[in-house]
Amino acid sequence: MKNNFYARILNWVLPVFVVFIILTGELIEGLFILFAYLVYRFINERDKFYSYIGKRQYLKGKLEKAVKYYEKAYKTKKAEAKIGVSYAYALILDNKFQTAREVLAESSNVSDIDTVIMQRAICEAVLRWKDDGNLVGAIQRLKHMDETLRTSSYYGVLGNMIIAAGDMEKAREFSEEAYRYNDKNPPILENLIKIYCETGEFERALKVANILTKKIPATVDGWYYCGLSNEKAGNTKKATRYYKKALSCEETILSTISHKDIKI
Repeated sequence: MKNNFYARILNWVLPVFVVFIILTGELIEGLFILFAYLVYRFINERDKFYSYIGKRQYLKGKLEKAVKYYEKAYKTKKAEAKIGVSYAYALILDNKFQTAREVLAESSNVSDIDTVIMQRAICEAVLRWKDDGNLVGAIQRLKHMDETLRTSSYYGVLGNMIIAAGDMEKAREFSEEAYRYNDKNPPILENLIKIYCETGEFERALKVANILTKKIPATVDGWYYCGLSNEKAGNTKKATRYYKKALSCEETILSTISHKDIKI
């Protein structure tokens, strides 16, 4: 705790000191100190730096790169609980279940573990679904989570599970509830457009696509269904563009559409 306190003090005081040095005419000395400070910050907070890059890669649909950067962040041994859970979830999506379980186990004793209760529950539920083959158990695992802990990620993942279970009426009801909770979240929008396309409601699907494409989905499924809804509406150029974007995203264990399913 003392080390963290001193680090925070240094992070506030040193930039002010650098500015003072530069303003008093000692430009070279000031720039040298600034460079040394930036190196120090990178070394001291490289877990956050790597994690940020990992998240950016994930949001671009580049799962393999995301896993590599999350791994770098995690292996600094300084990472917060949310970084460990993000790494575990990326591993799960990349079909590396055993490593994901190990990361979850290793990170279960970090000091801020209580801040990632829902994220861990999501990881455990997806593992139960995809690794154990127990979709019903995975759905029940999330359904029984405390309502106060529910997040957009909760609605996105559970909605995906309910769709996979095959009951489109329940999936529609849940996904529309999720949409009311957050009408801008890409996974929630993706679930909704998937349902509308699968049930032949392409006008509704197109309305969702017009929102989802502005959020730049990072999945094969998201771009594919945006393309399909536009194709059905006669917007062939848009459809082709979205199909190409779908092909640029890496498939994950949650993908229901593969690259070979996309015909341009």
